[in-house]
Amino acid sequence: MSMAVSTTVSRTVDIAIIGAGLNGLVTAAYLAKAGRSVVILEKADRTGGTMGTVEIAPGYVGPAAIDSIELVHPLIIEDLELSEHRIRMIRGGGLILASEDEKCLYFDSNGSIADQVALFSETDAKAFRELNAFLLHVSRALDSALTQPLADPSSNALSGAFNLLKLGWSLRKLGKDEMPEALRFLPMTIQDVLDERFESEALKAMIAATALKGSWLGPRSAGSAYGLLHHSPHWADGLNRTAVFVGGGPGAFTDAVAAVATEAGAEIRLNANVHKILVDAGKCTGVVLESGEEIQARRVVSALDPRTTFERLTGPEWLDPDFLEKIGQIRSSGSVTIVRLALDRMPQFQGTPEGGKSISGRIQIGGSLEYFERAFDAAKYGTLPEKPYLMASIPSVLDPTLAPADKHIMHVWAQFTPTKLQGQIWQDAREEIGDRIVSILDRHAPGLKGSVIHRQVETPPDLEERFGLTNGCLYHVDLALDQLFYMRPVPGWFRYETPIDGLFLCGAGVHPGGAGTGLPGKCAAAHIIKKS
Repeated sequence: MSMAVSTTVSRTVDIAIIGAGLNGLVTAAYLAKAGRSVVILEKADRTGGTMGTVEIAPGYVGPAAIDSIELVHPLIIEDLELSEHRIRMIRGGGLILASEDEKCLYFDSNGSIADQVALFSETDAKAFRELNAFLLHVSRALDSALTQPLADPSSNALSGAFNLLKLGWSLRKLGKDEMPEALRFLPMTIQDVLDERFESEALKAMIAATALKGSWLGPRSAGSAYGLLHHSPHWADGLNRTAVFVGGGPGAFTDAVAAVATEAGAEIRLNANVHKILVDAGKCTGVVLESGEEIQARRVVSALDPRTTFERLTGPEWLDPDFLEKIGQIRSSGSVTIVRLALDRMPQFQGTPEGGKSISGRIQIGGSLEYFERAFDAAKYGTLPEKPYLMASIPSVLDPTLAPADKHIMHVWAQFTPTKLQGQIWQDAREEIGDRIVSILDRHAPGLKGSVIHRQVETPPDLEERFGLTNGCLYHVDLALDQLFYMRPVPGWFRYETPIDGLFLCGAGVHPGGAGTGLPGKCAAAHIIKKS
């Protein structure tokens, strides 16, 4: 998004928002539409953050980190009127699942996954339908907890008590069979969940990849099953969800949210790096930019991760030592290396239909739970996995505006890659992991390596530098059971407020967590509006 940096003099606004990624922009749009005067401060020269669009090479553009919008909650699209005249949604194709023996399974998006699974296993097809139905039931039952600010259990207010009763009643509606199973499911390992239900290793791997995406958990890690619920919500059709791209790249979506915010009166200032959050007698009063400019605000909302907000921007003098200790104990683990490729021709994956249809959705490299676990084992000890598991897309197949005619861009998430390496530094290892990832892709799509015109490799430290993410953690705070719901980001501070009066959080590190839903921003805005 190309916007000139504002040169207006400092003034007092109702709300200053730090960070113009998806959640910061969503928060701004809701607050501006509610009549608040809002200024958004972004250190980069464009909006979007992890859901932005970046240049890969001249004429080639692609996703910054998150490549699609299928998890964005539909109420956000409705409330902000992000209709077709603002964005062009493009539904991706099916899924290519490649195994170690270089065989590929292709699941066509035109038919149900269960029907396609039935071609090789009726038993697994039945189990897939049952698991998906279970996840959809649980997701709908927990809808208020997954999509709205959590009720305060310590409050004596009738509204808070009523919200808790509604949540309890929703869980009861699951029935005497599903409610105990839901309580059993959440702390399980995804391996145990899948081993109990399925025969096919490839099908287990396909489902596990969704649960583990972006996390610092392996298939045998306790609580890894929750990721399946988090990444397969009912509004995205559960396990049957397909990629939804945006014409012009994901940045076109955040551009549209930014346009809604500015039309409602918000001001967006780019190249405006916040140096410090101002606090006077325990109350937040504004921010100071790196340029020295001071902006007064009645409230400040940080879309940055909690550790960056409190350890770098506020200083410890206004924070209780116990709170600071909890902030320091937050686990924010970088696990993803992103590779962006500019290609001079369309790749062809072995064993899949020719043409663009088969590669217009997702491409997964890693066909067994053992494959994932070996990659995670290496990363746990600070080494590069020989075979990271890959999740890729080629959005230019359906959106030719992203590359020159007959050329393509490819976007790859590689897991697991640790923030810190043992015995070497990422500066020396960056191209090594890039070579490894391209070679793995080339084994499944012969000739791909020779088609690469340009390559960008961004490791967890690179993502930390680009986006200001502690340890390069794309979700700000690990999606682990002890860091979710009432414990997110830390116990006792789950309703977007902080110990500093007038300072709020709205990023992926607060409830209900990251993954490109926009819900942290929506929920934070709702709470701030209610408080003012």
